[in-house]
Amino acid sequence: MGILGLVNSLMPLAVNVVGSVETLFGPKRGSQKKEAAVNAVTSVVNILGSTGVVSGVDTTLLMEGIGDIVEGIVKINNATGVFKKGA
Repeated sequence: MGILGLVNSLMPLAVNVVGSVETLFGPKRGSQKKEAAVNAVTSVVNILGSTGVVSGVDTTLLMEGIGDIVEGIVKINNATGVFKKGA
């Protein structure tokens, strides 16, 4: 799987993970939720790497990118009212 295929696969996963983390963690701090979401998505990438589906990926850089994606998803959900404060 090339990098574009990996990114295309990770986007829906990241959206679902962010929603699940928000539901599970509720009122906890955003940094805790971000860390949980990034770790969950990174774990999937590591599993794919161990099976040979993904190879040659800089994990540190990937985690930073996943963190940016998670932040973007949260911003969109906050802006559209999906994640309502105090709800």
